[in-house]
Amino acid sequence: MTTEDDEITSQQAADLLNVSRPYVVKLARDDVLHARMVGNRHRFSRAEVIEYGVREKARRGKVLASISRSGGYTTDDF
Repeated sequence: MTTEDDEITSQQAADLLNVSRPYVVKLARDDVLHARMVGNRHRFSRAEVIEYGVREKARRGKVLASISRSGGYTTDDF
């Protein structure tokens, strides 16, 4: 059970994830991130946001690894 001390605002979640606040709200509306409404404001579990960030970082790493050359990049590539 999440206590109020464990809850963060959409802006705090965005800061943790290094994304925009509207993107975090979209994640909540799309049920990607669970949010509780307080009035017309979203509240997120800090632990769930951090867990989501870890999962997304791993997913992005796999995608980047799959599209990069097997030898990696060199300074001559740029």
